[in-house]
This record gives sequence, C-alpha cells and structure tokens, in this order.
Amino acid sequence: MKQRNILLQLFFAIMLISSTLITFGQAASKELTSSAKIDILKRLFKKPDSINGNVSGQVVSTDDITPCSNLLIPAMKRHGIDSKRKRSKIIWRKTMKVTDWESFTGNDLLTWMTNIPAQFPPHKPDEIEIRIVLGVYTEDFLKKYVAENLRESKRNRITAFLIPYLLTKDKVRNQITATIGKTGFDLGGLHP
Repeated sequence: MKQRNILLQLFFAIMLISSTLITFGQAASKELTSSAKIDILKRLFKKPDSINGNVSGQVVSTDDITPCSNLLIPAMKRHGIDSKRKRSKIIWRKTMKVTDWESFTGNDLLTWMTNIPAQFPPHKPDEIEIRIVLGVYTEDFLKKYVAENLRESKRNRITAFLIPYLLTKDKVRNQITATIGKTGFDLGGLHP
C-alpha cells in the first residue's frame, strides 16, 4: 500500500512539473521556436552571481578537461568502485571530499551553450551533442582556472564538465565519429 501511495505521489509530482514547464512557453500543441526555447532558458537561468566566490562555473579548454576525466576511474577504483566487476564493495576513505551537488549561474552556461555551434562551422546544431563528463580536478587545472584562495577546497574533488561533440556519419563505413569541441563548461560550484 505504501509503495502504491509513493508511486501515485510521484506520478502527480511529474504531472505538476510537466504542466508548469509547459506554461513557460507557447501552447503545448505548438512546437517551440528556437528563440522561444532560449527565452525559457534565460528565465530559468536568470539568477544573480553567486556570493560564494568562484562557484558559478566557467568556460574551459577541453584540452584541460581530458586529464581531469582520466583521473576519475582510478579515483573510483581506490574507493572500491569498478565498472568491470559485477559487485563493488565501497571503501570509504578520508582522502577525498564527497561532492553531493554542484551549483552554477545559468547566464554563463547559456552564453557558452549558444556559442557551441561556432566551434563546429559549418555544421548544423542537430549534429552536435553535449555530454556530461565527470573528472577529478588536477593541480594544473586548479592553477589555471581557480583563484588561489579557493584551490584547497577543490583539490582532488570530483566535478562535472559539459563537453560538446560533433557527430558525423561516415557513409562508407556506416559508423558515427564524435569530434570533441574546443571548449567545455566546468560546472565548478562544489557542495559541500
């Protein structure tokens, strides 16, 4: 009975959220234009700059993201999480601070997102996808992008990056190739 009540509440919550999001734009029966979608994002993301310092996220070079993402698997293995094993025994260590969630100011993210097609001229936006890539901050990354007084709080922390990829189809081989963009977005606002 409790499970049924929870499922019913979840259903109504999803319906409420869905109907609320529809009211942001045009009528549900009409397709939203690109400018209407951007307007919705601007209203959702409009928020003052963070008062916590450098937690707003920022545009970074994908060359600097790659070393961070390469550290994720070894860091997870140190905690007993291995994607190749059927079962993992999680080992809690005090070597890393846990990241529960990340915050960012949407205006910076929206500006970066609207400039993504310029990284892949002359391709169309529907040939581009954005991937969420996890990584661990490296010392080089911190030195390049993070203010000195905030580096210690981000040292060895897991973060999330958004990276654009251009998807092209090789008609001869019938396979899709993903080409990484020049810049990504470091969400950056680690909590706690």
